[in-house]
Amino acid sequence: MRAGLADLGVQVTDLQYTDRQPLASLVLTGTSADGARLFVTALGRDAWSSRKWTLLWKRAWYQDQGSQFGSDRRQQIEHEALAMLLADQGGASVPALVTIGMTERDDAVLVSELLDHTLDGVADDAVDDEALDAIWNALGELHEAGISHGSLDADHIWFDSAGRPALMGFADAAINPSPDQLHSDMAALLVLTAATVGKERAIAAARRANTDDEL
Repeated sequence: MRAGLADLGVQVTDLQYTDRQPLASLVLTGTSADGARLFVTALGRDAWSSRKWTLLWKRAWYQDQGSQFGSDRRQQIEHEALAMLLADQGGASVPALVTIGMTERDDAVLVSELLDHTLDGVADDAVDDEALDAIWNALGELHEAGISHGSLDADHIWFDSAGRPALMGFADAAINPSPDQLHSDMAALLVLTAATVGKERAIAAARRANTDDEL
């Protein structure tokens, strides 16, 4: 991975795998030579095959069109980057994109800014109403930018050092999403926040961010 990042012009002083790895990609964090903190997603041949079969199974079992994934891992990583760029251009809270590309070992790599910590790293009793409102606002910004996330969970909601949330992990994002895809994001966030702070506070936060008809 160090050599692959160097192929893309990114020199790192340290690099490590995250404790929890997704099923169909490799995820690492590191620091560039100029001190920037980096979040790295890589798709190798085996990872891409696993992801493609998982999505096809989901489509067959749930009659779900799934995410807008391409026919190869280069297209997948470029789709993720496009979703991030469009989200950022539309005013949504997402990390800065550093670079994407194919390494000499034929791995597809996306490198973005690494923020401070995930929602999973925050104690449940430390998630106040202000944080809940900020997370719902981040999702609203993403939808206003014409993007659905597709896989919202505690690992994909990050906070910077000032406590501002941002959304990461756009492997399952859809551009110009359907109403069902937007509603799936809302349902996922409602369930996630209910599991974190309890159903009463989660429902109250959802109602502050959305109309009852939308919910």
